Amino acid sequence: MMKKFKKLFKKSILNNERGSALVTAIAVITVLTFSLTTITQVTVNLSGATTLEIEQVNSDSTAKGLISIAINEFEEYIEFTDPGNYTAFDNTEIPRIFADYGVIVTDESAALGYGEEGSSESAAYKFAVELPNDSVIYKLCFVSNVGSELVGFTPFEFSVGTNGTLILNGGRYDVEKIYGHDIWLAGEAPYVRDGYTTQHVTPQSSEEFPVFSNNTPAEIWAYDEYKYCEQDCFTINSSENPFVIRNESNYIDVEGSALQDKGNIISDANIADFFGDFSFEEYLFDFLRDEAPESDATLPSDLVLTMENVEDVITSYSEPIEAKYRWGSFRRWKLDNNSEFIDITGFEAIAPIDFNSIFSRNGNGQKYSLINKGTLTIEDSIIMTVSGGWEGLYTESLINFGDLYLVGTEHGNNNSNMYGKIVVFGDLYITGKSYDIDGTFIVTGQTFVNFDEDEGFTTDNWNQGFTLLSGDNIIIEEHEETHTPADWPPEFRMFLYSEESIYIDVVNSEIVSEGAIFARAAGLHPENQIFMNDESGTPINGIVINSYSGYINTSGVANPLNNVWRYEMDGITAWWYDYVFDNLPPFESVVLTEGEYTFETSEFILE
Repeated sequence: MMKKFKKLFKKSILNNERGSALVTAIAVITVLTFSLTTITQVTVNLSGATTLEIEQVNSDSTAKGLISIAINEFEEYIEFTDPGNYTAFDNTEIPRIFADYGVIVTDESAALGYGEEGSSESAAYKFAVELPNDSVIYKLCFVSNVGSELVGFTPFEFSVGTNGTLILNGGRYDVEKIYGHDIWLAGEAPYVRDGYTTQHVTPQSSEEFPVFSNNTPAEIWAYDEYKYCEQDCFTINSSENPFVIRNESNYIDVEGSALQDKGNIISDANIADFFGDFSFEEYLFDFLRDEAPESDATLPSDLVLTMENVEDVITSYSEPIEAKYRWGSFRRWKLDNNSEFIDITGFEAIAPIDFNSIFSRNGNGQKYSLINKGTLTIEDSIIMTVSGGWEGLYTESLINFGDLYLVGTEHGNNNSNMYGKIVVFGDLYITGKSYDIDGTFIVTGQTFVNFDEDEGFTTDNWNQGFTLLSGDNIIIEEHEETHTPADWPPEFRMFLYSEESIYIDVVNSEIVSEGAIFARAAGLHPENQIFMNDESGTPINGIVINSYSGYINTSGVANPLNNVWRYEMDGITAWWYDYVFDNLPPFESVVLTEGEYTFETSEFILE
């Protein structure tokens, strides 16, 4: 719903132009009571007072002129730095204005009740000059951008979104909307062959910029910069250090350029905050209370969970797994209890667990949610019990307090399966053979995807999707890796969200996906970075996708192909997300439609 903010300017009478009857009456009475002596003294001093008054008038006129110049420069500065950079004005312009004009500028916003309201802002500044008679003449200048409009929107209208930098080096995006604080495009992409350290860049001679326009051009929403680089975009070396953007001055503004496919540039509106007040930790803790326990069990709604106590608290709601023996030999695990979780920690010392069947017990309808403390490696399928029909609803979960390694294996011509909901307090590693996947991963650390060659994700089960919410970076380096002409890998549905950054390398791989990729780019984990730095060597926070129209052969040589993209993204209509994906974050975001800055000034005031 559109929400318009009322004008924030306060109406106040700054001087009394019409005068006051009471004041006039007092003045008349005072004059009538003057004594003859007083009148005589006034007459004697009249000539000198007239001279002083003329000097004062000249001084007032000069002061008013200087104040008017200063206010004019203030207005120009705020409009030029749209959205107005008041901090920079305070730090640099206020001292300069005083040095140039002798005008004393002070921010009176707080004292007069101005400031931010939502995404709108207003300010009040005082421009003053001291006169020779020790009085001060000043004028107030009020500024506001409250002509703007805030419009609520569904982030799932967007297929790519980040509060950081979005770097798209090739690829095809048949989607509705794309958002980045800064969006940088290139027709060439840096890459490293798997198992090597030497860095390369795809040939500039066969460069192909991101494709945004299929049937309808994608809307491109860039909060600040929307630029592209034609050549010499990246610094490469023979080390394992991240790629480096060679020179940002090589990047040209897309708007008004000769770039063939610009998309539909949205320039009169901005995303005020793409992710709103969404809290990853609160969402995780709500999941642990309401959805993670077995079957329809829940934990108390007022249960206090923190990252420091969550392992101990969840463990207190669990019972340890027990080995069941028959005639002196181990036969199977004993799961005869009704606790919210079963603690499987230490099972490796006794016997392996079949994660295909352990989440439910045949015959009695009992379902289980599992927790494990420490690093866990699973080299097989994970299949949780489905309830609610064919929609793929899972009422059990696996919670691992430590890193989780998932290694896909083959079963004849069939892939491993991951069906269900998994929480990882640590890092997640997905490797090996292909996985058919359906359900949700919530990971507090980083997520790494490095499949074997020609292996990757599918989402064939119930035709549903893969939801991955990660508290740190998501890095996809090998997915359907191939060094021959593209063989059109199966399309899969994925929704990726990272509190930090997302890095996808498909120069050597292939991805065809439906869904969305979101990265908050919070920058709270500087110890972890994705494989891309800016020209100063500072890690990029946001989303980086390196793609190529062609393939890299086994000798590392790039071979271009026409209209064959290593990365292809198809959008899903916003209303379809809830049907396809489980556990989508409840973003509440707004679009700020910018209005022009408006300025108002008071009369000159003498104090």
